[in-house]
Amino acid sequence: MVRTADDVYIKIGYDGSVTRQSEADETSVDADGSVFKRTDYAEAHMSGDGVNVSRRTASHVGAITEDGVVSKSRSE
Repeated sequence: MVRTADDVYIKIGYDGSVTRQSEADETSVDADGSVFKRTDYAEAHMSGDGVNVSRRTASHVGAITEDGVVSKSRSE
């Protein structure tokens, strides 16, 4: 793990995955190309082939997949 001058941590995994972590967010690129983004407000994911994309917040879930689009409020 490496810490940059602006307090961002970067980790390169043995499998080629890369994670960038700061105080505000975290972004990971897995070895298969999948991308995950996490903040205090939302989580997002994109599959390595770009076919599936999703986003989740405290009040909403949205996704684009091979089968179509989903967008719905989360009930608590």
